[in-house]
Amino acid sequence: MDCVPIIANQSAGELAHEVQPEPDGSLSLVSLAAEFPGALGLQYRCPQTGSLLAVPLVDGSLRRPSELARWSDTVYFCTFSPNGIAADSSGSDSNHCPETGERNGNSKDCEDLIVLGLPYDCQEQDLRAYFDSVSGVKDSLAMAQIKRDWTGTSRGFGFVRFSDMASQESALATRFY
Repeated sequence: MDCVPIIANQSAGELAHEVQPEPDGSLSLVSLAAEFPGALGLQYRCPQTGSLLAVPLVDGSLRRPSELARWSDTVYFCTFSPNGIAADSSGSDSNHCPETGERNGNSKDCEDLIVLGLPYDCQEQDLRAYFDSVSGVKDSLAMAQIKRDWTGTSRGFGFVRFSDMASQESALATRFY
């Protein structure tokens, strides 16, 4: 069975991702959303007219258009809601625009940041002290965690979360060595 060639954004000029259809020849929305988060459906260019047409959705699965003999006869484009947020936003990142792959910048929530290349003798207190000095604010971290193996030895990386966005932006603007 041939794969379904899909492009997230028809104006980006990107290469098509190939998604495997189900054994019955349909493409489930779950498979589509796994490859393209926030995608609600597919469109394709009609071979006769060149206009964009929607791929039929039947019982939660996308069906190959009847005028095409195989899925691979054309390239399909993902459709997203106009504001870039899926209709069912449960579990999806509402600040992420799936068409461009960028965040829309409206969020003021601090995120967990990974810190790589930590010395193996580094402790959580050392991590907190370093980021307090970098951000310029005492107790700027809401969370500092160093990942350890089952023996308690550091694995050389950890995570930090700042308590406010200003501290996070200040720390991220600093060059780390």
